Formats: sequence, structure tokens, C-alpha cells
Amino acid sequence: MWEGSMDGERPSSGLCVRDLTVKFHAHLVLDRVRFTVPDGQVLAVNGASGCGKTTLLRAVAGLLPVVTGNIQLAGTEITHLTAHRRGGIYLSQEPLLFPHLSVFGNVAFGLRLRHVRRRELHMRVDDMLAQLDLQGLASQRPDQLSGGQKQRVAFGR
Repeated sequence: MWEGSMDGERPSSGLCVRDLTVKFHAHLVLDRVRFTVPDGQVLAVNGASGCGKTTLLRAVAGLLPVVTGNIQLAGTEITHLTAHRRGGIYLSQEPLLFPHLSVFGNVAFGLRLRHVRRRELHMRVDDMLAQLDLQGLASQRPDQLSGGQKQRVAFGR
């Protein structure tokens, strides 16, 4: 039975995690975790240090292997998809930026890996910088930014 649905059928929207188990070597870190986040809702994950919050988020994002369980996003099974095919992002508490690249270079990094043409790359990066209210910072390096600005750059990348 899928929680959060009236008839026990799998929900077709939102995030559904069922019986998620994650191990590090032989150590059980997550044991059959279950939750549903309906489309448009927010879930807060809280708990003591070392209880598995980050492990849970990294497993859902596809950054850690899942031993057993099922993850669905918008009705699509994503458990065995690689992180970049899941359609989400994971931002760590400390933004991971390339210190030698400008804000523009950090946001453009993934597009360059995909060989996006120069004109389109500039348009897409400029659009992202505008959406994130970072337009005036395109030439700045990460060490010149506030913590919030660094997070927005990481999100844009």
C-alpha cells in the first residue's frame, strides 16, 4: 500500500520513497525509510548529527547506492537512474565551486562539458544569472562572494 494515496495505488506526482535501505560497507545507515512528499509540498528532514539526514538526501539524489527500496519522482521510477538523469539537484551545506573560475565560468561549466555552442551558452548563463539575481557578479571569483551568493552560483551550475 502506498501512503498518501486514497486507493493504495502509487501516486503519480511528488516524491515517493519506499523501504529505502542504504549501507556503508557492512554498516546499516538507513533501514527501510518510507515517506511521501506530494507535489507542491515541502518536507523538512531533521535529526541529531550522524543520524542519516545527509545520507538520505544523497541516496534520493542518486549520489549513493541504494541496497533495497524504491524511489519515484512524478510517478516515474528513478531508483536505478544515475544522478544526472533524475532531474534534481543536491546542494551541500558548503557550496562546491571552482575557485579559479568566475561566477560566469562556474555556471557555464556543465554547459561547456556538453559542448553547448558559445552563443547559446552565453544566453543561457546570462539568463540563469538574472534569475538568481547575480548579473552584476559574473566576473567575480567565489572568494569574493557572500555565502548566499555562493549557494546561488552552485544552484545555477
